[in-house]
Amino acid sequence: MAEKGFKIELLNRPGGELEAAVAKVQAAGREAISIEADIAVEEEVKQAVQTVMDQWGRLDVLVILVSQTCNRASQTAWWQHHHY
Repeated sequence: MAEKGFKIELLNRPGGELEAAVAKVQAAGREAISIEADIAVEEEVKQAVQTVMDQWGRLDVLVILVSQTCNRASQTAWWQHHHY
């Protein structure tokens, strides 16, 4: 996506490591930031979205990769509750 000109925000749960991925995107001459947030905590998700809005003024694409420890019912409930 960075190669297509997208600005990239990488979000991971606290304690996750994203700096290498951010550095790779930036080395390609693109913009990237990393944010720690737990998608199960509504305020952390809101803050992550607000960070993108403050940084770039808009959010065009949202891709969420959830670990196998999150079951399908939890994912469905999360999406039904959040409308970003």
